[in-house]
Amino acid sequence: MKNTILLLLFILLYNKAYMQSTNDSTLNSEQNNVIKPKYKDYGNSLVISGTNFYVPQLRPFSFDLRPQFFPQQKSIYINRKVYKNWRLEIGYNEWNPNKDFLQLPELWGTPNFELKPGALEFRILYRMIDFMVCYKLNRLKKYNILLGIGYSKCWGANTYIDSIYLNPGPPYDGIIYAHSTIVLYDGIIAKIAYDYNIFRNRISIGTDIKFRKYFGAYIYQIDYGFHLKLNF
Repeated sequence: MKNTILLLLFILLYNKAYMQSTNDSTLNSEQNNVIKPKYKDYGNSLVISGTNFYVPQLRPFSFDLRPQFFPQQKSIYINRKVYKNWRLEIGYNEWNPNKDFLQLPELWGTPNFELKPGALEFRILYRMIDFMVCYKLNRLKKYNILLGIGYSKCWGANTYIDSIYLNPGPPYDGIIYAHSTIVLYDGIIAKIAYDYNIFRNRISIGTDIKFRKYFGAYIYQIDYGFHLKLNF
């Protein structure tokens, strides 16, 4: 009888130990078979871009008559994740003063020159600081789309005509006296950007479009171009 009880106790203890070992093996197997995300959604991004821009009232004017191959505007942005798909972005933009990197200024004038005192002739080297709230679509995918809206501060130089002297005789030339002044504008900005992710989301390449409206300046400005994004 005593031997029978001991045998039953041994069987029960062995069965418990076997079941515990089986459960541990199953749990470890399940943990090993968990599919980890292939692409990590990094919390910070550095964005470098070159863009052209369109303003209805302005046309390009350059002292250099050779073809221009470099973008009209260059920018750098920092993008940081704050909550799930929501991000904050701050960036700096400036009109390219020398698209071919020569020491010649890039000026932007009105469509038709107005030769009269007080007329605005040129807008020179505008710079912008942008603050945006962004929402990222298709997170953790091979590609994503970023939507943003926010505030923009713009400053630069405007050139105004002071007076005009015209020579009534040959060679019938003239002299235009003008001055430049620093101007500041407040505005709003909206953007849409597309990214294609490579190197496990470490690097993204894509294109973006920005819409700018500065109060007291021109009607609007549209930026369009390509960017390179480093994610970390």
